[in-house]
Amino acid sequence: AKGEGAGVVNVRVGSYEDMPSTSIIVSSLIGTAVLFFRFVVRLSTVDSIYFVLTTLSTIGFGDLSLVKNTSRLVWPVRFVTLILSFVGVYLIGSFSAYVVAGRLDLAPSASSGQAPAARRSLQSLPSVVFLFLLGTLVLWKVEPCLGFAEAVYFVLSTLTTLGLGDVVCKTAAGKLFIGVFSVVGALVFGAVLGCVALIPLQAAQKKERELALDEIPNELNRETFEYLINGERVRDLGLSQDPRYCTRDEFTLLMLVDLGIVQEEDLAMCRDKFEKLDVDKSGRITKRDLQLLAARNVVRNVAAKVLYSWLPSGRGKEAV
Repeated sequence: AKGEGAGVVNVRVGSYEDMPSTSIIVSSLIGTAVLFFRFVVRLSTVDSIYFVLTTLSTIGFGDLSLVKNTSRLVWPVRFVTLILSFVGVYLIGSFSAYVVAGRLDLAPSASSGQAPAARRSLQSLPSVVFLFLLGTLVLWKVEPCLGFAEAVYFVLSTLTTLGLGDVVCKTAAGKLFIGVFSVVGALVFGAVLGCVALIPLQAAQKKERELALDEIPNELNRETFEYLINGERVRDLGLSQDPRYCTRDEFTLLMLVDLGIVQEEDLAMCRDKFEKLDVDKSGRITKRDLQLLAARNVVRNVAAKVLYSWLPSGRGKEAV
């Protein structure tokens, strides 16, 4: 894993290769929207940031009066607001999907990206508790009009993206904080709920796998032997390399396919990759493959140099 134990969120290898480009696009959208509401709609800078971030988190407290229905800006404002909400839904959904799939961990102690949903939910619980306590204490301090109970209610309604608008921030500090908090809270809380919702599904899948595995008896018989050696699925997958026996690896691959853990398409992709690495097509990857590849590269370089020397000056580089 990359960044294991280094922070609140661990990103697994291969999870967010496109994260820099995504961050640039989202940041540009947020900046453009803030400028639009600041200079076109004429909101203050704080209100512009507050409105953009709370809309991006799909909350929308409704405490700001943007434009009148008769204004010629009403439809541009609605259009920008809808774009922000759609992007917010996409980000929250994508983030939740990565966490549910085990490619993002919300806790530094998470040991495995493929851990059961129940374990990941428990591991993510400290992140939610931390956000709740942080939001409650900060709002209680920066918003004089909010009591402790109202701060708790406000934070919970923000985390759940309820946003009734009956309790809102009045100070600039409170608006800036709740703007950032609403985005982070929606991402984290939505991901945790996704893990919780996955618990009964994983339990049902585990039961189905146990039933499928029970179809193979613990003691070998003629029917089981024929299935492992010459069964229809074994032939389709090309697993049995010798009609006299079934190896442990062949049996394991067959069971993984039968249990639905590995798809036939996955095996096909792995075989295609193996064929590219198996230079001598012997069915094994050995040092001989390295030697053949090195010899092939030497021949290719020599041929390129010969071709370059035969071509007229100035055209050899283009051909090579």
